Amino acid sequence: MISEGLITVSDNHRVVPTRRGRLLNDSVIEQFFDFVGV
Repeated sequence: MISEGLITVSDNHRVVPTRRGRLLNDSVIEQFFDFVGV
């Protein structure tokens, strides 16, 4: 499991926003997910 602070990526590659990540603007999170190819 990998934690980048804002999200946690589990072994099956599911991206789970952490509490800190949820504080970000939804559009910013959406753009980030597009960037990482989720």
